[in-house]
Amino acid sequence: MCFKKKYPILPITGYVEHRFLTFGRNLYGGGNDLRGCVNDSNNMIGAFGKAIPGLTIHRYLDYDVTEANYLTALEQSIALLPPGATVVVIMDSCYSGTATRNLMGNPRYIKNRFLGPEIDVPSGPVRKVARAELMKWIAISAASEHQTAADVQIGGQYVGAFSYYAYKTLKPGMTWKEWFSSAKLYLPSADLDQMPTIEGPEFLQERIIGQGPTLIIHNSSHGSWQVDKSGDEADGRDEGLYFDKFVSDDKINACLQKIVL
Repeated sequence: MCFKKKYPILPITGYVEHRFLTFGRNLYGGGNDLRGCVNDSNNMIGAFGKAIPGLTIHRYLDYDVTEANYLTALEQSIALLPPGATVVVIMDSCYSGTATRNLMGNPRYIKNRFLGPEIDVPSGPVRKVARAELMKWIAISAASEHQTAADVQIGGQYVGAFSYYAYKTLKPGMTWKEWFSSAKLYLPSADLDQMPTIEGPEFLQERIIGQGPTLIIHNSSHGSWQVDKSGDEADGRDEGLYFDKFVSDDKINACLQKIVL
């Protein structure tokens, strides 16, 4: 019998200069399980651990990846940051209401990381999770606003396509923009049409990775959307992440707006 390794979750207490939160959830049930999210978390830990010596790591996997744990970890980590810290949100999940692509005749494993509601998809531009008119952080997304992000098999391992190329290209001394540009060289590809995006103030993107106080928040999971009930979305829907339940962009944005530059 095979048992998965259980990692203890390090509590978020006290100031540390470099903190990395990663949330990787494969298990959903009902035919919605993914295969590459836990690998993404572990791979990213390895890559960032080499790029940023002394990195403090908080690893949440599968059933520990919940809305409550995610939002609590964000709130606690942001509250401990000094003014001027670099906060980077890396999101490897889907942000559109598009159904899975037709993969008939394609033997390669590709599964979209999206759980959609059983209603029609509104038209119009989509606001990605963690976006605001005044951003105090960098947001790196695995796919553009109308696309799904792929769970794939590359090199004999199940991974998220973007997370795979991101951890493979991460090198010490890179700026955030240089790192993103290096990973983006591989996407879209012949069989993956997703286009990664980066948003945030230029002065943050030009910082060297690990320069000064830094908080990195990475998720690898399903994404989803719900009908907007507050009336603040032009396209009529709130987008976000999906763990044990839907985590709206409004809730994530509220946490990130507490960053002090």
